[in-house]
Amino acid sequence: MMTLQDISRWLTTAWLLLSALGAHAAPLSYAQALNRAQQQDFQAQRWQALSDAALQQAHGADSWDDPMLSLKLANVPVDDWALDQEPMTQVMLGVQQWLPRGDSLSLQQQFFQLQSEQAQWQHQLRRLWLSREVGRLWIKASWVWQAQQQLAEQKQNWQQLRQVVLQRYESGRSQARQQDVVAIDVQLQRLQQRLLTLRQQQQQLQAQLANWLQADVGELAPLQSSLEEFHREAEQPDWRQHPQWQLAQLAERSSANRVAFEQQQQGPRWRLDASYGWRSNSSSNSDMPRSDFASVGVALALPMGERSSRQVRAAIARQAADSAALQDSERSLSLAYATRQADAGGFTQRWQHLQQQLLPSLRQHYQLHLASYGQGRSELAELVQSALELSNTELQSLALLRDIWLSRNDLNYFHNNYPIAPAQTLSDAQPLSFARPSTDANKERLP
Repeated sequence: MMTLQDISRWLTTAWLLLSALGAHAAPLSYAQALNRAQQQDFQAQRWQALSDAALQQAHGADSWDDPMLSLKLANVPVDDWALDQEPMTQVMLGVQQWLPRGDSLSLQQQFFQLQSEQAQWQHQLRRLWLSREVGRLWIKASWVWQAQQQLAEQKQNWQQLRQVVLQRYESGRSQARQQDVVAIDVQLQRLQQRLLTLRQQQQQLQAQLANWLQADVGELAPLQSSLEEFHREAEQPDWRQHPQWQLAQLAERSSANRVAFEQQQQGPRWRLDASYGWRSNSSSNSDMPRSDFASVGVALALPMGERSSRQVRAAIARQAADSAALQDSERSLSLAYATRQADAGGFTQRWQHLQQQLLPSLRQHYQLHLASYGQGRSELAELVQSALELSNTELQSLALLRDIWLSRNDLNYFHNNYPIAPAQTLSDAQPLSFARPSTDANKERLP
């Protein structure tokens, strides 16, 4: 039998294991962030419920109006309230039934069916919008995370350079001056300020991301050079399959349905009337039985005023507005897609040029200045300027990688294609060469 001490020891061990597992949790990837956001989105339940509600209304929309039953006493004498005193006294049971105008019931059923489809497409559009917004937050947060790491590495290099300058200044064996040490300190303070700014941005972005994921956001996976998560097809998407176009098309169809419905309201509407009147025999003359009465008839409602014609004109105007919106929807989607596609191509070309040509040249330039300064043949200002150019360009490289991810994240919205599960590596894909050179292999050597 387990004692209280054994139970306490077991609980402590379990807590330590869970803490160890949580500490070694894998960084949050792009696809995982999208999946979690979709699972925690309450709008999906809302649109599904609205679709079901409209569908239920559609099932009952093709039924006639409920009949109206009536029961009344007619022609009752008020002197003694006797039902058998007067020959016209009777108990009447009646029923009335309105008939629909033309095809109005069928059109009303189609209207609710269109509403159900609109709710379903609104659900799909919400998923795309949420994936795009959460994807943007994740990309920016991952970029801020990597930028801090890059600045921390640069800070270490500047600190090492400060030690070298300080040693030479204290030994008096070189041309190092006190202002050189101060210049290095100024750059270190600037780096610290940039780090503080990035930490503030990281807190803001992770707070927004945690709001969508309904969970604390820990470490994020870095931005990689491989782009399997994104759509790679060069051709323009079929806008007729996009939820935004589908909603515009359904709005135009709903307007056309409304025009047809209002036109049906201009026709007459019939009502069927039937009643049965029961009469009791006269108390004064039992030899003369009284017959019951039965009545049937029809009533006709005629739209004589301007209301129905005005409703038709208003419906036609709304249909024209929705038709124009449908035509503009495809054009706006095409324009936005072309813009983001051009951005993705431009960012990629700039990144490749920077990685393949500019950064290697700046690193070589920095090494030459470092060697020249170590030999006492150049001023510290030239070395500082070269180091700043290299540092800023490395940060620009990471910012361009961020912009590539952002533009391709937006392209996924137009292609209606976000990674619902962790992306699989494509065997025929040619990933772009976005990998940053290893820090250990390219670390600057100080004399």
